[in-house]
Amino acid sequence: MAKQYRCYLLGADGQIISTQIVECDDDAAALLEADRLLESSPDALVEVWNGARKVSILSRNEQRPKRNAMGATGHEGRLSPR
Repeated sequence: MAKQYRCYLLGADGQIISTQIVECDDDAAALLEADRLLESSPDALVEVWNGARKVSILSRNEQRPKRNAMGATGHEGRLSPR
């Protein structure tokens, strides 16, 4: 069953630029969605939340695994949190 996650795109000053709500089966899928948000905002951070639980903070400055044609990285659930 899909869970609701909130992805907050944060600017360099830590202020929220935008919020996106995504429905994902698990944390790994939510982190992939958050990573996609960073593709358009390379200097930003993304905080990922599931309810009151902070899942992770991601930044573009981290080395990211490349995705295959199906969108999988082979590292699902292993993206390095900031």
